[in-house]
Parts: sequence; C-alpha cells; structure tokens
Amino acid sequence: VNAIVVNFMNVTERIAAEQKVLAGEQQFRNALNQMMEGVQIQNRDWRYTFVNDSLVRYSRTTREKLLSSTMMEIYPGIEDTAIFAAMKRVMNGGAAEQMETAFIYPDGHEGNFRLSIQPVPEGIFILSMDITDHKLAQKEVAESQENYRIMMERISDAFVAIDHNWNYVYVNKAAGIIAGRKPDDLVGKHIWDEFPEARNLQLYHSFHEALRTQQPIHLEEHFTPLDMWIEFSIYPS
Repeated sequence: VNAIVVNFMNVTERIAAEQKVLAGEQQFRNALNQMMEGVQIQNRDWRYTFVNDSLVRYSRTTREKLLSSTMMEIYPGIEDTAIFAAMKRVMNGGAAEQMETAFIYPDGHEGNFRLSIQPVPEGIFILSMDITDHKLAQKEVAESQENYRIMMERISDAFVAIDHNWNYVYVNKAAGIIAGRKPDDLVGKHIWDEFPEARNLQLYHSFHEALRTQQPIHLEEHFTPLDMWIEFSIYPS
C-alpha cells in the first residue's frame, strides 16, 4: 500500500514565544548599540561574543574581526597588563571590579578608559568609557596651575589667595618673607587666627567690603602684627 503518515501539532504558541524572545533580544542589542560606553562580552576562552558600536569604535578595528578573534589575538601582550589581570580575577569567580587605566594600542597611540568588569554566566561583561579627553583636560589644568604657581613665585610682590572662609589657599615666597613664615605653614590656616591684631585694622574691614561688593580695594596701612607699612591691593573673586 502506497501511503504517507503525517504527524503534526499546533506550534503557534512556540513560534510566537520564539519570535518574542528574538524581538526582545534584538531590542536589547539595539539599546546596547546606542550606548556611549563600549560594551563587550568575553567568553571563558577569551573570545568576543558581543560588541556594541562604541566598543568597535574604541577598538579601532572591525566588528567582524573582533567576533572572530580572541582578545589576545586582537591585542598581543594584553595578558601581561593590569587590565587583563583584573578581567581574569573576575572571570575566575571574583567580584566585579572597576578601574581607570591607560591603554596602548598596537599602533602606539594611548587611550584612557574607565572600566567596569562584571561576571556573567558566559564569562565577563565589560563596560568601558573613553576618558582620554577628560584626562588630557586634567593634564592641561594641572600644567596651567603649575605655570601659574611658577609665575607667582617669580614675581617680587607678595601675593596670597584666601578663600571665602578666610583660609590661605596660596602664599608665594615673597609673602612668606614679609610675614616671616614659611608659605606652606600658612596654607590652610585662618588669616585672622594667624594675625588676630589685624581684626582692629582697616584692612580687616576692607577685606570684607571687597568680598561683599566684589570690587577691588587699594589701601596703605601700618600693619601692626609685623610693625611695617604695607600697600595692599585686594581683588575679590
């Protein structure tokens, strides 16, 4: 007898569930791809299993190359770095770790990143933020402050900076010589505690007036704590 036997069942619910899962996964991937932070998942063989658009941009290579390679193949020698040591600790069952680190690309360029390394069943989930511009700005500010400090040390006039709580925040060498004190010994100290007699001088009221009106004040006065006449130029900020 020529015949066929067909076994069939209603799989509508299963197909709908699978489509829902796939749609949810795609939505999740789309959300990750829109993040400014780089996102990557490394499996336990140190292979990339997911990379978002930012991570591809940070890596300076292609998504296809990343997803077909191990981390060590992309970045030879990375296993000898502090970054890899942290990732390995988390991979081996350690707690999540965060760190800021410089990273040298194979072409010699340096980037700075803030990393958050989280354990996941597949391996590790790494969130990375490029903070290179922030670090460069910090360096520029530090260099500017150092140049300003050097300039203040070279001028012959005495110069001090005082905060709104009347504490010294900067004292140059010339001011230290006039005061007969080491500049570092005055920094952080309250001016009116260090020179209490000055509370009875016009200088005391001029300091407060300059701060209140935000206008510069110039005066000459006999500064009794040091027994000398001093010309003061007070500039609020």
